Amino acid sequence: MKIMILHKNDAWHGGVVNFVRMLKKPPHDTTFVSEYIGPRSADEHKTISAARPLADAVSVAFKLRHSDNDLLFVNPSLNKASFLRDGLICMVCKWIPRKPQVIFFHGWSDNFCTRIQRNRFYKFWFNHSFAKANLIFVLAKRFKSDLQRLGVDPDRIIFTPTMFDEDDIRSNKSEASEPRIRLLFMSRLVREKVYSRH
Repeated sequence: MKIMILHKNDAWHGGVVNFVRMLKKPPHDTTFVSEYIGPRSADEHKTISAARPLADAVSVAFKLRHSDNDLLFVNPSLNKASFLRDGLICMVCKWIPRKPQVIFFHGWSDNFCTRIQRNRFYKFWFNHSFAKANLIFVLAKRFKSDLQRLGVDPDRIIFTPTMFDEDDIRSNKSEASEPRIRLLFMSRLVREKVYSRH
């Protein structure tokens, strides 16, 4: 299988970039083809940044249409910036035949989710973009419930726990023989980062 996966430039640091790096590690039978979206640098001119979402959507759609990729893998957060940028890409690419879409929500804003439920434009945008995906992965069960309230078929929503690269732990493992306490801290302890009892 060959998958076109969307993410920021590798020069950026963050969860999605590290997630993609981990996915690409062999051995597996899947080929991941990176397609960069979003700002290409921290000092990108404002005019270019403003035109970037439309340019990215056209570029991704053209390459997906004329490639042998089997599906499109999108890595948004549920916030305003990602909602409009990545949603536009999903909306445009849904018209390409035989190119299913998979979405993995890496971030989640409860406040913005509520805005989607209450705002007619946001609800329309969601229903014609992310809600059309063939599969949607979320990092908490309550996020799945939120998507169901937005009208997404629960059979297309998959809850998956946060992943990490165990090779990073092995490479940093101390050879010292003395027993010591080790703490693996995955993220900030906030509800939007999946620290929840639900």
